[in-house]
Amino acid sequence: MIAQSGPLKLVGHSGPDGSTAYYQAMTVIGINASDTVMQDIGWHSNSELIGANGPAYIAPGQMAPSYGTAGFYNITDVARNNGTITLTNAAKDQYGDMYDLHLQLANAGVPDTGNEEDPTNLVIGPSSDGSIEFDGYGGFMVNNVKIGNLYFTKHGSMTPSSVNVISTFGDLDNHQFIDTSLGNALSYVPSNSEVSQSGSTFNGAGPGDDGYNSTPRGTFLMVGQGSHFNVEFGWMSDTRPSLDNFKNISASHQETGFQFNLFGPSATSKVLIPPVRKTSSVNYHYDVTLICY
Repeated sequence: MIAQSGPLKLVGHSGPDGSTAYYQAMTVIGINASDTVMQDIGWHSNSELIGANGPAYIAPGQMAPSYGTAGFYNITDVARNNGTITLTNAAKDQYGDMYDLHLQLANAGVPDTGNEEDPTNLVIGPSSDGSIEFDGYGGFMVNNVKIGNLYFTKHGSMTPSSVNVISTFGDLDNHQFIDTSLGNALSYVPSNSEVSQSGSTFNGAGPGDDGYNSTPRGTFLMVGQGSHFNVEFGWMSDTRPSLDNFKNISASHQETGFQFNLFGPSATSKVLIPPVRKTSSVNYHYDVTLICY
């Protein structure tokens, strides 16, 4: 057994370092068979992002993902207006029903500290490993990214579902932190992750990581239970970059911003639950014949 919290247990063993397979030999047990479990969470080929401001724009000098920004979107204005974005077909339950992921951001009041050479951008898109990647530039490098309400609905529905979410977080480094309720049921921080945990807050002290390619460094596993979750990502107050970093700087000296990864089908452990088959209600009517003597 690797970790336990109440009836939930994380069992198995770790895989090779530097690979998303690090968590794939681990299994979560203790979930009720009747509970809805989100599986295969991530950005899939049939996923569609609804509510973004348009395609992502990365200025020259800002470090885009090595695999490019194809399929990435700008959500800066959505975040500043506390708007909601929806990623369709982001997960499925143990019966194969598809679910949409809704992210209501809570970033009103974030100042625009960028300039023409280093514009303020918050972008989202599919990482090469299938996880949901956030990248921030300019003003969002000095302000925390807040997702005030994260919830799942059955595809085509708007009613939040009560679910179990098993996920990993990637790329927590350089004195960044994440505070989230996604680990309210169970959490596991590998001893060699260079991440420390205090309640619902996880702090990263290691050097620059490369998403899940740096696993276990900068990563950890969480099990969340409920219908609504929250996520806040940023820098610890004593290490947060200064606004002066973004004033009157040339393109060759721009800050590279930040990256963090949520979920990811290739970085999530298995879930072991007793098989339960969907059934429909069947009424049996007995033919009773009254015989008179």
